[in-house]
Amino acid sequence: MFQNKILYLQKQNLLNMKVAYFLPFILLLLNTVQLFGQAKGNINYSKERQQSQSPRQQQYNQNEIAQTGEIGAPIANIPNNEYIDIEGSVLYNTKPDNLVAIFNVVQLGETASEVNRIINERINGFLTDVQKLGIKPEQAFIDMVSLIPVYEVEVEKKMFSKNYIEVPKGFELQKNIHISFSEERKLNDILTAASQFEIYDIVRVDYIVNDSKKIHAQMQEEASSTITAKLEKFKKMGVNFSINNRVLADNVNIVYPTDRYQSYQAFSSASLDAKKKQGLQVNQVRKPVSYYYNKVSESTFDVVINPHVLEPVVQYIYTLKVRYPIDRVLPTPPVGKEKEIWLITPSGDLKLIPR
Repeated sequence: MFQNKILYLQKQNLLNMKVAYFLPFILLLLNTVQLFGQAKGNINYSKERQQSQSPRQQQYNQNEIAQTGEIGAPIANIPNNEYIDIEGSVLYNTKPDNLVAIFNVVQLGETASEVNRIINERINGFLTDVQKLGIKPEQAFIDMVSLIPVYEVEVEKKMFSKNYIEVPKGFELQKNIHISFSEERKLNDILTAASQFEIYDIVRVDYIVNDSKKIHAQMQEEASSTITAKLEKFKKMGVNFSINNRVLADNVNIVYPTDRYQSYQAFSSASLDAKKKQGLQVNQVRKPVSYYYNKVSESTFDVVINPHVLEPVVQYIYTLKVRYPIDRVLPTPPVGKEKEIWLITPSGDLKLIPR
């Protein structure tokens, strides 16, 4: 028994030596992982939090991610041995030539004339300030939205009962202000000017590209060149195509920055199981929701024009697909012999018909 105890202590010391030997490498590996993780961004906190959620909540998050239109790896398939499809896809990133910001203004007043006067004073003051930013009067448009009465409830007392009656107490007037400008960085100054007149509701920002026809022509040319290059590669592999019966189809899509903003929540909650077991109530704090611009990834496109994106851009997506029939070369009959009749089976095999 004493020898067994000595043997156990020797094994334990050897194990401690191994742990001490590998510990620096383990710490180095952990530090390396931490260094790589610092460049990923706070959106990963949201992903880690989703892993700790219930299966039902994780399924909801997966469905939400699937609806954002993210593009995965391309799928290469061969439908049959009669034809082959060659595709060229192009992504074109371009800055907008003009932007239109829409602001909503709401005003309350006792009479229709009063409410209209007050809202006009606010709008005119705002437009005067934006003219100092280089925006001309013809670059602004006032859109009348609605004028509705506002009701309040009054109590009508009778001897044995009470009646609650709605009576008009004023009016609510809404107007939209459309501001057109060419420099996106100017939007911050426009927002500052709007806030001076208590205009805080920016409805949306539209991005406008003037010469879309030129962009489409360049994308078609790039997609056609891509298909030609792919066709030459197939020919080098011994695949013969027929250009007489080819069929083609194309499609174009435009993605605006307003469609590519996504939200996430980045936070880490400590474990409060001990406090919960003691019957203490935990008040959850509202977690902020962050938004970020998630451009269409260029990883699955053959050609990307203007790939460097610093600010939100308009993204044109073009796909051209051409279907080429595959030529099958029949064997040449020997000279001086009788003509032979060959039959091509539905599977593509050649069979000699006996005479």
